[in-house]
Amino acid sequence: MQTLLQYALKKNDDEIVEAYAEWAKLILQQTPEPSIFAGLSLALHYRGDYSQSYEVLRRALAIYPTNGVVLTAQKSLARKDQDAGLPVGVP
Repeated sequence: MQTLLQYALKKNDDEIVEAYAEWAKLILQQTPEPSIFAGLSLALHYRGDYSQSYEVLRRALAIYPTNGVVLTAQKSLARKDQDAGLPVGVP
């Protein structure tokens, strides 16, 4: 699913991004997987749901403060915000 999300983000495929977000929310209710937290945060950010995106990221950082995938997602979102002239949501 992560590969599909990356493809959808590159191709601006809203339908796949939305499907990924819904799938990820369901999975995270059962399994707090770092890569799924990261992917959901990216998908929500892509959709413009910045507040929810950063809430997911904060939750991931609380559970996995040193996980490379989560930290990479944090940097990626900060870079996207900076490029778009938005305030960075998670320091």
